Amino acid sequence: MRDVRGADGRALVVSVPLTPGFEIEILAHASDQTTAAATLADAEGNAASFGAIDAAAFSELIRDLEALRPT
Repeated sequence: MRDVRGADGRALVVSVPLTPGFEIEILAHASDQTTAAATLADAEGNAASFGAIDAAAFSELIRDLEALRPT
C-alpha cells in the first residue's frame, strides 16, 4: 500500500497485491513476486479513479511501479 495525494488534496491509498508475498525482514530471501492490478481507494475504503490523483503524485507512483520490474 502507498499513500498518495488526490488532486483535491484528499488522502488516497494505492494497493498493489503481491503473490506469494514476503516478510520485509527477509526481503533479501524473498521469492519472485507477481503483481495484480493496482487499486485506488479513499480513506474510507471507497474505490476512486486513478484520474483523481494529483499529477505529481501520479508521476511518483508510476516511477515506484516501474521500480518493481525485474532488472
